[in-house]
Amino acid sequence: MKLYVSAILSLVVVLPLFSLGEDLAVSQNGLGESVAADDTIHRLEERLNAAEAELRYFRQRDAKMQAWESEFERLATTEYLVRPVTADLHREYDSDGLLDITQVGFATSATGDVCDCCGFWQNCHCPCQGGGLRFDYHGYYLIVRGKGAADMLFADSPTAPRGFTLFAEPRPTPDREVHQISGRRSSLAFTLGVPQWGSFDVEANVLFDFMGANPGADTAGLYFCLGNLRLTNDHWRFIAGRDYHLTGPVIPVSINWANLQQGGAMGSPGQKDQFRVDRFIHWSDHTKTTLQIAATNPNSSFVVDQQQQLISEADGVPNLEGRVALTLGTAGSGRYAEIGVGGMTGRLRVVDQAVPANFSGEIWHTVLDFAVHGERTGVHGELWTGSGVGDYDAAIGQTASPILGEFIDASGGWIQVWYRWTDCLTSYVGWGIDDPRNANLDPSFRARNEVVMGNLLWQATDNLQIGYELRYYETDYIAPSVSNDSLVHQIAVEVSLF
Repeated sequence: MKLYVSAILSLVVVLPLFSLGEDLAVSQNGLGESVAADDTIHRLEERLNAAEAELRYFRQRDAKMQAWESEFERLATTEYLVRPVTADLHREYDSDGLLDITQVGFATSATGDVCDCCGFWQNCHCPCQGGGLRFDYHGYYLIVRGKGAADMLFADSPTAPRGFTLFAEPRPTPDREVHQISGRRSSLAFTLGVPQWGSFDVEANVLFDFMGANPGADTAGLYFCLGNLRLTNDHWRFIAGRDYHLTGPVIPVSINWANLQQGGAMGSPGQKDQFRVDRFIHWSDHTKTTLQIAATNPNSSFVVDQQQQLISEADGVPNLEGRVALTLGTAGSGRYAEIGVGGMTGRLRVVDQAVPANFSGEIWHTVLDFAVHGERTGVHGELWTGSGVGDYDAAIGQTASPILGEFIDASGGWIQVWYRWTDCLTSYVGWGIDDPRNANLDPSFRARNEVVMGNLLWQATDNLQIGYELRYYETDYIAPSVSNDSLVHQIAVEVSLF
């Protein structure tokens, strides 16, 4: 009996223990399965997070690529409004200032015949104009512009220099015709802009063409035209470096590389190294006064002088140039009038290796410039007088007489009328004269140079310009050189590269 009781008690005690063990085993198995599930979920979450991170990376990469593509964009040339435009084929000035780089692109003004930014006649390279490639990055920008140019020139008597024309050479015996084909006016220009400094736009400009180190030598090579730093706002402009002449800023429109220089036009587009300040006073929306002053290098970047042995250099001080101008109307509207008076004073030392001679003295000039422009027609020009102005491409490029030991006095001027036949066809007709004082001239010096010109300029497409020009030169010489005249035909074709 005790045995049965013991067995029953054992069963009562053991069976619950077995049941508890089974429950514990089941619980442990469930816990393991739960942990495994958590691990799986954790791994899936990690993979999902990695996929989301990779997706974010690809989205950011695509956004960056789209941003760079938008920054690397071609600036479309704006609609032509007033006249055909090419650098070199068309140049004009309003006292709002000189270009952001000229003589290179094929930009047209979006608002009229003169650029609102700089005042040049549609061939400027301001950021508001068309043409070129522009790169932008966080307030910085780079604009690259260029052109390919081809010129074919025929003259019935020799002219100087080759490739472009300044004057007729002394008549040879026998007389001969001259033919020249050149692509040296092709050029490249760069404008680098940085974030504004206060209210000032800050830009650096560089311009090269292929006229060679000495354009008069008729050898191709890089020619450093412009290189300057400019700070500009609505009321001030500061320029440091090589830029166009301050005085004589109005430029006759010609397909000749030197337009009417040494044939009545003084100053631009010649260049000088300078430090310059321009002040713009806006009396109203249609009335403006411009005050300009500059210290400039007395030596020009290029001039064809009578004596190759003649060396002119600064006499210890820079030239001081100034100009004041009044503008009525708005240049960008295509209807305006402007009159300006400028002048220069300085000193120059002359050394002639052939005579020899060595002397120094004061040089000076005064220039009156004017322009009246309407929607379809207009007139512009200048009058000047001065002494020792060969480095300003006046006095037919002659600065001084080494035999007499004195600077050459000269006077001259030019006038040009233009008419717009159609939206893409314009003509310019002009006359100029450069008349040095004969009493200051040595034998064989150029005594007088007179030019009559006319052209027809056609903007065939946004990127293609074709021009024909006829020029007549009559150049007098001091004996024993023989005076001469020459009729010059020139055809120019220009294509914007980008």
